[in-house]
Amino acid sequence: MQKELLKVLLIEDEPLAAEKLAGFIQRYQPAAEIVAVLTSVAEVLAFFEQDELPLLQLIFADIELRDGAVFKALAQLDLPCPVIFTTSYDSYGVQAFSHQAVGYLLKPFTYKVFSDTMEKLTQLKNKLLAQADIAPASAATTLAAAQSVPTTPQPGYRQRFLLKQGQGLQLLEAANISCIRAVKGILLAQDEKGQSLMLSENNVQQLAESLDPSRFFQLNRSDIIQINFIERLEPYGKENLAVYLRGQTEPLLSSKTRTALLRKWLNS
Repeated sequence: MQKELLKVLLIEDEPLAAEKLAGFIQRYQPAAEIVAVLTSVAEVLAFFEQDELPLLQLIFADIELRDGAVFKALAQLDLPCPVIFTTSYDSYGVQAFSHQAVGYLLKPFTYKVFSDTMEKLTQLKNKLLAQADIAPASAATTLAAAQSVPTTPQPGYRQRFLLKQGQGLQLLEAANISCIRAVKGILLAQDEKGQSLMLSENNVQQLAESLDPSRFFQLNRSDIIQINFIERLEPYGKENLAVYLRGQTEPLLSSKTRTALLRKWLNS
């Protein structure tokens, strides 16, 4: 099976360790792209504060950085993809797996250990696909189904998603999506019945830009909400809002960089 093209962020303050890990990544997949190598908590925060965040599919993060533990940064961020931690310490497991960890590599690790971890990540994604019983539709079935569905699209904005559900196809209207969430590198749309459906897209920002901005808003790095499903909003700290959606028991939180834009969007 062909491996998914990797776009990777490295968080590592030891140059030799970063070089070794980059070599493992490119040995595993020669076409992989190392998007950036960050060496401190401050650099991690600055990277994720960019207005146009590069597409990321995986993060490798050392834990002890030159200016503190990487958890200081991750606790403030809405991560767009899974994390594999690389560390010389075995005492951070609980903290690591509370920050989207899908792997924990103890230094010094071999290429065999690295590749086994990558294969387990692939198996995890496949398991999530199997549990959802959803897979992206092929181009041929997409065209056939689209031709059989009457549409009155608004120019320029995404109106619907065609998904494979079991042995058949399911048409998900954008108007019936309450929110879209990134979960361990997979985008899940929740419909009006509370059902979660996996989308073939994998970039939250690009998807948000394809949706009608009068109805949809990117709340943070991981979540997109629809205005018609908002039940109420509450302040959450000084710089965030908690958004309660119909059909969900837990609120979604705006990031501090998006809160002012959210207020403006709601008042437009």
